[in-house]
Amino acid sequence: MRCQSKEHRTGGAVEFKHQNISAILMEHGWQNIPGYKPRGNYQALLAEVVADRIMRDRQFDLAAEGAADQPAIVPLVTSITDVMVERPRVQQSAQQQRTSPRGRTSPRGRSQIVLRKIIRLRPSGPHEPI
Repeated sequence: MRCQSKEHRTGGAVEFKHQNISAILMEHGWQNIPGYKPRGNYQALLAEVVADRIMRDRQFDLAAEGAADQPAIVPLVTSITDVMVERPRVQQSAQQQRTSPRGRTSPRGRSQIVLRKIIRLRPSGPHEPI
């Protein structure tokens, strides 16, 4: 990578930079960089540089004009109900998943049960925190 060797950046730093550029592109309504999930924590200067670079690039204009001249793609699906499927069936209830194989309640399950009992026993009206 030219950016990595030129500025002595790690591969991770270059990855984050591409993700930030991808976010900037999407915010302007442009196509993001394929394979780079947009991140939202970029510097204002980076946003200015990216926008300025794209606005001055004739190749970008030509690509946009070429895409605009293409015929619209008509979706094959006319109704969402045509592609909907039945939801997966749940094999176990949430309570069954919290129990151990021997039928005993796991530590997390016990703490939730205790918490429910405390809430039920709590008097109504103003009270002190537990």
